[in-house]
Amino acid sequence: MQSGLYHGSDMRKKSDTAQILVNKIAAAERQLGKAIKMSLRGEDELAIHTLGAAAYSMLRDLNQQRGRNELEDAFRHALFSLAGEIASGRTNKVRKPFSKSAYMVGLIHDVVDKIKAGEVSSADGLSVSISEAQQRAHWKKFNGPANFLKHADHDSEKLLSLDTIDNDLLLISACASYAKLMGEHTPETEIYVLYRCGDNPEWRGSEIYESKAGARFRELPPEKRREYCLNLLEKNYSGLKTLE
Repeated sequence: MQSGLYHGSDMRKKSDTAQILVNKIAAAERQLGKAIKMSLRGEDELAIHTLGAAAYSMLRDLNQQRGRNELEDAFRHALFSLAGEIASGRTNKVRKPFSKSAYMVGLIHDVVDKIKAGEVSSADGLSVSISEAQQRAHWKKFNGPANFLKHADHDSEKLLSLDTIDNDLLLISACASYAKLMGEHTPETEIYVLYRCGDNPEWRGSEIYESKAGARFRELPPEKRREYCLNLLEKNYSGLKTLE
């Protein structure tokens, strides 16, 4: 059966009645993969944000349908990571900006005690709860730039400050959400995690950090790392195991 597509083009032949169907996960995967490649190429920040935000929104919804709360999961992992630094002896104090909150400092040290006592060994062992009002306020602020780029019915005179766009945070959050949903990475999300976290000591022991790609990444000067990651993707990179 013909695909219904011209070779090298996304234009559909009018005479071809075959349908090409895409589910939500596939759509989010394609949008996120494209946004990552655009980011590594240094392309337009607004276009990257539009694609990345659309993908992340679908991934959050799909995870929520499976009983996972995106914001609580992120807070749980951040809390365990911060406490783990202290429990392991890598640092003896809470990092900023959390150190400015007496509540957060106390919460982190409670987790430190649980880790040292063997009561908690992973972020999934922590129980956290964020109120609906706090979650709505967070997502309203987080989704602000994406909504600006998507609608013009009630705010046609509004302006967007480019300082509010953080595509690094958006894309790494979307990568984590995809991996949580699917239990694995795509080549694009894997490479983006390498790009963002490949020299982060907190990732020691992870497959991405310990891979040959990770070792090569850390050997390069910072200004060469983006190019290295992009080259991997453009050479039909299909996973860390292919580099072993």
